[in-house]
Amino acid sequence: LQEACADFNRMHDRTYGYSEPSEPTTVVNVRLTAVGSIRKPAQLSEWPHEVGAENAAEPTTRPVLFGDGRLHRTAVFVRSRLSPGWHQTGPVIIDEADSTTVVPDGWQVGVTPEWNLLITKIAE
Repeated sequence: LQEACADFNRMHDRTYGYSEPSEPTTVVNVRLTAVGSIRKPAQLSEWPHEVGAENAAEPTTRPVLFGDGRLHRTAVFVRSRLSPGWHQTGPVIIDEADSTTVVPDGWQVGVTPEWNLLITKIAE
């Protein structure tokens, strides 16, 4: 770890013309690539989940401003509570820890067997 901090300070000095080795070094991001052999993963349909498609938790609602310039009371679902087979017609919002999916009116969203969100336009 000390060697990594020393390398960081050398690179910082080379890049920015100064470094402060007496100050604490904070790691903000770490990226890792790994190669190895693993067991074949279980089918995604076998993965545990919080709530089944047939009884996903009731959504909360919040006002959302869409393209028409008006606030619409919109259903908000927690992504981790949705499982394959769940679907909903927009407008709807799906919240996750690292993203928010907005599905406008005229579109529908569903969870595929692979646990992906699939958003499709409803026929007019």
